Amino acid sequence: MLKELLLILGITYLGNFLSPFSPIPLPGAVIGLVILFLLLLKKIILITDIEETTNSMLSHLSFIFLPAGVGLIDTLGEVSHIWIKLLFLIISTTLITLVTTGVTVQYIIRKKAEKEIL
Repeated sequence: MLKELLLILGITYLGNFLSPFSPIPLPGAVIGLVILFLLLLKKIILITDIEETTNSMLSHLSFIFLPAGVGLIDTLGEVSHIWIKLLFLIISTTLITLVTTGVTVQYIIRKKAEKEIL
């Protein structure tokens, strides 16, 4: 598991290192995710190489949102005058995400079924 964690952290640090040199202003973590995706896509890294660590990280994902929640509660007074706009924004973006995800999954399912028929 330590080897897997070091691999993931190494890719993340590589993304952070490359971020200032990127022509597009992207956070290093996003660049690291793209690098990891490309390495997985090209089968340079196999899913089994990082599976145990990623499953462990996913099972503790809720802890990542704690600082954001505390920060929101901390700034509640500052955003109280725009809470209706924030609520609308949260609901609308959630619905857009749900619809986009649903349409994408349906498209993938249809394409997969077409491949199986051929």
